Amino acid sequence: ADFENKMHEADRQKMIETAEEEIYEDPDLVWSYFGNINAVVMGDSRVLGFSAFGYMDENRVLAEGGATIADIPSYYDLLQMINPQLLVLSYGINDINADWVPWSDLDGYVEYLNGVMADLTELLPYTYIYVQSIIPVNEIGLETSPSWGQIPWWNEVIMEDCREMGWRYIDITDLVYDYWWCLEVDGVHMQTFFYTPWAQAILVRYVNDNIENMEGYF
Repeated sequence: ADFENKMHEADRQKMIETAEEEIYEDPDLVWSYFGNINAVVMGDSRVLGFSAFGYMDENRVLAEGGATIADIPSYYDLLQMINPQLLVLSYGINDINADWVPWSDLDGYVEYLNGVMADLTELLPYTYIYVQSIIPVNEIGLETSPSWGQIPWWNEVIMEDCREMGWRYIDITDLVYDYWWCLEVDGVHMQTFFYTPWAQAILVRYVNDNIENMEGYF
């Protein structure tokens, strides 16, 4: 049994490596697969680029400027209709300093996030749901809102909470720094060049979690 388990893991790892190689070599494959699995990305104005730049259907990009995780419940019915296989939550830039939200500090935010994730897990039991790290801003962005300097600390706390609660978490912080030149002149939003590597990072994580159900695609 131990030998068979090792062979299974070796085969699984080989499949993952093959899939990752194809994902990074063929960017079009990312968007094709996003469509095939009915992927949905939710978030704020930075997420809007997925549809604004023509990468994803606007009906699969549930985002708006100024959005926070407090807006997610308004999409519950729509999400049940779409029933995506992959759902990514990319919020945070507004959640930190908005004065219209139902939390007053990071502890309150994490509590609210856990409630939303519990709801989504119940509503979409077969969906791979991911909480994504908050995308940082550069020095120009910090001039606009010094409170965004808290992003690394928020990410650390959110990641630990997801670990404890069993929520899936994607950390794209290093990827953002690799593409730091893709920040717009406001130091906050992302240029079109960032969206493909962003999607690749999401898909690679999904592949690692779900490779058994993807045989024959890669």
